[in-house]
Amino acid sequence: MRLGVVAPIVILIQTAVFAQSGALEFDVASIKRAVGDFPAVGSATPVRPESSGRIVMRLVTARALVLRAYPTGTTPETVDGLPGWADSERYDVEVTTSPGRSRDDLQQMWRTLLADRMKLSAHYDIKELQSYELVLARADGKLGPNLRPSRLDCTQPQAPPKPMPGMDIKQMSLSFCGRAFNAPDSTTYAGGMRLADFIRAAGLMSAVGKPIVDRTGLESYFEISLQYRRGPELPGKSADELPSVFAAVQEQLGLKLQATKRETQIVVVEHIERPTAN
Repeated sequence: MRLGVVAPIVILIQTAVFAQSGALEFDVASIKRAVGDFPAVGSATPVRPESSGRIVMRLVTARALVLRAYPTGTTPETVDGLPGWADSERYDVEVTTSPGRSRDDLQQMWRTLLADRMKLSAHYDIKELQSYELVLARADGKLGPNLRPSRLDCTQPQAPPKPMPGMDIKQMSLSFCGRAFNAPDSTTYAGGMRLADFIRAAGLMSAVGKPIVDRTGLESYFEISLQYRRGPELPGKSADELPSVFAAVQEQLGLKLQATKRETQIVVVEHIERPTAN
């Protein structure tokens, strides 16, 4: 009789230990193939903050999902070993967990989800990659005409100002901290932005096809405008009339893109499959 009582207790204890030692996972998770026409570039954008416990992403690529599970902390993030569909196909993703989970917990949950649904197997590696350093072009440190200290106080939180009727993109940029605006003539304007953020906002890494690291030592907020050759069609001006990104950075900002090599943490995908049905 006593054995009949003890056995269920042992089973319950073993189950509890297994649950505690098991991999972290989301309470609810959905990955669905998106259909339709998509923009050339898309990203995983949560429509609710992660602190709420719910993350919703639309038109996200498998590459972006892999980087949720294996973030590198580099800009841009490099993933080797992905099949072509990992960049061409898009997915709608919704996951839910308890609010306030740590970044490490969420990363582990993504790994559990992708290992289950996409059979993902991956690891980190170090690879020497060609890149560029953004440095001062002149020995005396003089900056270009389109790079000036911001007239805005960007050190304090600000409520976004309301654009006034009739303001053009250049005028609008002078009212904002931390935002860049792209004009139709291939000019990017920023009224108050750090250089490291402007590198991304102006699409410089896409233009050179390599990572760019800010080595200028300039930590202030700047008022910046940069126009360089990006596309074949521009209103009133041929793209060939615009300077290359290298010439524009030097002539307009007084900076220089200097080729270099650096060891960078990357993600190597050993195996991945299209996600199984929900």
